[in-house]
Amino acid sequence: MQKRVAERAYYVLNNLRSKITEEEFQTIASMDIGAIIKEFNRGNVEVLDRQDINIFMNSKITVGDLINYIRDCQELLMYKKDILGLIERQKSEFRYDPNARFFNESQYGYNYGALSYQQVLESITTAEKMLNNKEFYLLLKAMLKFETVRVELRERKEVLTALKEKDERRDLLLETIDRGDTSMGIIQIQETQKGDRFEAGTKKDMAISEIIGLPYPKDVDEEGYEYGPHGDYYMPAHKVEKTFHQPETKTHYEMIRTEVQKRRNASYDATDEPGYIYSNGVALQITAKELAECGVDPKSVGWKPVRVTPKRQSVLGLRDYRGRLPLKEKIAIKAKTL
Repeated sequence: MQKRVAERAYYVLNNLRSKITEEEFQTIASMDIGAIIKEFNRGNVEVLDRQDINIFMNSKITVGDLINYIRDCQELLMYKKDILGLIERQKSEFRYDPNARFFNESQYGYNYGALSYQQVLESITTAEKMLNNKEFYLLLKAMLKFETVRVELRERKEVLTALKEKDERRDLLLETIDRGDTSMGIIQIQETQKGDRFEAGTKKDMAISEIIGLPYPKDVDEEGYEYGPHGDYYMPAHKVEKTFHQPETKTHYEMIRTEVQKRRNASYDATDEPGYIYSNGVALQITAKELAECGVDPKSVGWKPVRVTPKRQSVLGLRDYRGRLPLKEKIAIKAKTL
């Protein structure tokens, strides 16, 4: 029992605090992320410069971390009665020392034995406070709704920063999209690490790929080399070469017909919504419709809208690191986030 308690106490004392600071905790739990996202989607990109949204964007805390922390606290409290009983017995025998090690063994690289009786009692207090802390569940509620959008906002800020810088590659990309050769054929992609493959595409697609690495990898020719203190590791050669072929077989013509239809469908679906391409460090603001009108499939070059759309996660679908959460517990957690 003592070994298990020491392990849980260690995590309760260190797990969350190692991932999220007090400033992050208070900021994310109290901020109205939804209102900030609406403001950004209306075109006020300056909101991404706010200190609170930057704390949110750069935080490493996840829904999984919070759920695991709840489970650690709950498990630790299962042992509370036994721990207090153990301490009472030691006190009755005049041998209780709050600074003595609770469990004297190191495992998995962590010295759980470094925890004293007093620290285990502090862990129990911490667990009780967190499980009854409304702000903790406000934080969980925010992360359930907005965790997926955090990375998207971070990327939008990177794009906006990149667009402010002069970049000759962006000018070349725009010119290639606008004036590149739309001749459709079969593109052979020879790659040492992945083998050969064939795609229906245009010469314009090939030229775009040389700038942003999409929709195909850039051509490269890198020699293999040895590394390590004694040359005991080897990095194999990496070569990618693209070749444009005119169609010759029935299969080739069918591939081209399918690709042409796919791009035609993409042009029907494309909108004038503000969006961007961002790959290989190159950012270009452009709409999906503009790409489609130039014969480029927006999806193939990673086009995204500037706006972001939160995708709420459900507590009922969550797991922790031990496996699926019991339904009763999911309902209890969900009730506290309403």
